[in-house]
Amino acid sequence: ATVSLDVDSIASHVFITGSTGTGKSNTIYQMISALLDKGVKYLVVEPAKGEYKKVFGNSAKVYGTNITKTNLLKINPFSFPEDIHVLEHIDRIVEIFNACWPMYAAMPAILKDAIEKSYERVGWNLRNSLCEPLTFPTFVDLIETLPNVLNSSLYSTDTKSDYAGALITRVQSLTNGINGQIFCSGAELSSKDLFEQNVIIDLSRVGSSETKSLLMGIVVMKLQEYRLQLEKMNEQLVHVTILEEAHNLLRKTSVVQSQEGANLQGKAVEMLTNSIAEMRTYGEGFIIADQAPALLDEAVIRNTNTKIVLRLPDESDRKLVGASMALSDVQKLELAKLPKGIAAIYQNDWVEAVLCHFGEYKNAVAFKYQYHADYPIICHFMKKVFAVKDNYEIKSEDADIIIEWVRSLKVSTRTKNILYSVIEGSEVGNREKEIVAYNVFGGKKIAALMVDESDRSKCVDLVNKRIQSQIGIKEVELINSIRQLIFHVILSNNQDGEIARRYRSIEEGRVK
Repeated sequence: ATVSLDVDSIASHVFITGSTGTGKSNTIYQMISALLDKGVKYLVVEPAKGEYKKVFGNSAKVYGTNITKTNLLKINPFSFPEDIHVLEHIDRIVEIFNACWPMYAAMPAILKDAIEKSYERVGWNLRNSLCEPLTFPTFVDLIETLPNVLNSSLYSTDTKSDYAGALITRVQSLTNGINGQIFCSGAELSSKDLFEQNVIIDLSRVGSSETKSLLMGIVVMKLQEYRLQLEKMNEQLVHVTILEEAHNLLRKTSVVQSQEGANLQGKAVEMLTNSIAEMRTYGEGFIIADQAPALLDEAVIRNTNTKIVLRLPDESDRKLVGASMALSDVQKLELAKLPKGIAAIYQNDWVEAVLCHFGEYKNAVAFKYQYHADYPIICHFMKKVFAVKDNYEIKSEDADIIIEWVRSLKVSTRTKNILYSVIEGSEVGNREKEIVAYNVFGGKKIAALMVDESDRSKCVDLVNKRIQSQIGIKEVELINSIRQLIFHVILSNNQDGEIARRYRSIEEGRVK
């Protein structure tokens, strides 16, 4: 007989477990295929192996952390939909950090204060949740704000040093290298890009388990806020998110109070599991997969309506899962002997679990990716915009890449039109260069930095780093040209102020 699972029951979430080599991934492949047949979109978040793109490469957009293998995942945890209040979003960000990083004592409060000040410095009115023009901070802003918050606190020197080591070092790591390109590029993927089409997020090449957890948490947070702002309640299943190796994010931990204070990580994980459970009312289903159930927060298993269990050799895993499926002691023991592809399936309204065989999925189509060195092309294009000497001529295939990059920028139509005119072969004047430099490279944030940072040389270094991280610029001449143009815009509006006196000599050397 065939075992049928109602598609809408997936909206009440699925838990799949089984040790390595038992057919867990194959089971999920079969479920994804069935969902596609029903017109349901999916998102896979895969922190290990990177095998989904080898199976569903023709039906999904693939994003990852290695630009030579996939399109780059670009995501800013500080951005949020219009209908979400900024303070509401800040609370969620802090909870994600609590779940992913070891936090203790006052660290969450310091981090939250620094995040709030990061929003304020780019122009946010936190009370009214307004910012005009709309600008979101990044980890670059946070790393510039965090030391000031720490230094102005009343903690002892030793405590400040401990917090600086724990917080500043971690945030700093998210502004460097590939992390900087993922989190701080200024051209992030939209929520529609991620949640309205079939998407695979491959995190298998991320070395740090903390960064994997953080990326998974940010994606779940973005998904929750996207569903909330749509305000579609009691929906049928419209989208399914598959969280592989879910213990990276939803790790089992205590939520009880200790003598040192609350277990922040435990409470944060509890918040995440609750938000996942509540998303079913918006037509969002979750398939949560892990080969070690004992590592998962118990609420993850409890809040899933459907359990699919393949072979589990570990006794503690069998007891935990078996209890959630109302299995007898004999049936729990049998879970250790199940052949490959055989699973025990249980839904909460069933009288008892049943055994089912999942056949091998045979329609795999591997993902094909042609690597385009986008950043070098964009850097050459920027040299053309700012008239820095370069022999580069825009080819037709490069123009497509540049146009796509310009479209993705969160800048005004006027700024984009200036860039489009350069693609078409026009030269632009100094005023147009200033507009592009200021808007594309975060002039508003740089102005805030110039106000906060009294050390002129340190400020210049920070500004250079911000410009460099935007698109991976390495040429000093180009960085200097962009910085000087931005400084001129800022100083032109502050002719008699402290900023002008501090930075005038630098601005005078700008490119004419």
